[in-house]
Amino acid sequence: MPKLNGLSDKQALFCREYVIDLNATQAAIRAGYSAKTAKEIGAQNLSKLTIQAEIQRLTADRSQRTEITADYVLQKIQSIIEATSAEGESEYNPQAALKGCELLGKHLSMWTDKVQHSGEMVIESTIDVTGLSSEALEELANLRKK
Repeated sequence: MPKLNGLSDKQALFCREYVIDLNATQAAIRAGYSAKTAKEIGAQNLSKLTIQAEIQRLTADRSQRTEITADYVLQKIQSIIEATSAEGESEYNPQAALKGCELLGKHLSMWTDKVQHSGEMVIESTIDVTGLSSEALEELANLRKK
């Protein structure tokens, strides 16, 4: 198979399919990889620098062609918030305004999911004790007991 930009025909097709829905498994299947190994192949493909570069190029081409950029999306969300937040107007929709604010907040990383863990954490370490004095060995033993 000839290689274009360092990609095989199948890899290039994977890239084109991936930018459709950002689903590596489905892109691998649509590109002709085995359905049994599509998940693994998709993950492997996404880890390859040549494939990452091609996906970036295709995404940039699409943004330029459609003129849909992150800035465009943010402006649309902002205009929807403003249009649906004006009380007294027939378009007043607080749920839509709230959803728009939520999307903007996510974009700005204002809300992050916090994960709390409880329980004991054990850290094991290997220390080379050869050449340590008996006092140092005793101190290490005491630390381990704590």
